[in-house]
Amino acid sequence: MKRVLAAAFILIATALIVAQLAVPHQTVVAAERDPGETAFIAAKCNLCHAVSSAGIEAKMKGKMTGPDLKGLAAEYEEGWLERYLRKEADLDGKKHVKAFEGKEDELRKIVTWLEAQP
Repeated sequence: MKRVLAAAFILIATALIVAQLAVPHQTVVAAERDPGETAFIAAKCNLCHAVSSAGIEAKMKGKMTGPDLKGLAAEYEEGWLERYLRKEADLDGKKHVKAFEGKEDELRKIVTWLEAQP
């Protein structure tokens, strides 16, 4: 009986320590996030798009999932991605599904961050 109680105490103490250590780590990770990545997530771009080079997976799966944006921006001329996201340019004859509705500085942060993705 004493062994069971000791084991339970150790298990509970370990769980509490792990829980306490996890919270500051998450805060640090969020604080270190690139402003463009933060804007990408805030604009909910990650609902349809993954950026595998940044460890971001698309939340939606299936028919509505857009392409992985890893390295995509590097394939096009400067300024094209901003125009495409505003539905002012097309890709293979198609416009982006949804026009970007955020502020210009947020769009610029997203595009700069995407351009830096390998």
